[in-house]
Amino acid sequence: MRIKSNPIVIKSGYQLLDHFILSEESWLSNYYSPLEKELATLKKDLSKDEETKEVVQSYKDEIELYKRFKDYFGYGFYVARKVN
Repeated sequence: MRIKSNPIVIKSGYQLLDHFILSEESWLSNYYSPLEKELATLKKDLSKDEETKEVVQSYKDEIELYKRFKDYFGYGFYVARKVN
């Protein structure tokens, strides 16, 4: 599906040039899997830093949500140019 316009993009003063949806494979293999490995390593290094623990948990929650509900949402990227 190709979108030729987007009201938010246009209202913000841009012309939509293109867009694409990132594939499930891209998110799982190229982003979430490596991130999970890094989070596991980071978790081992955590001392009593509560803020870091919260950040790590928020990433874990995001990964879990994506895995559970990936059939219902996705991530889109828009390429736009500022209109003079």
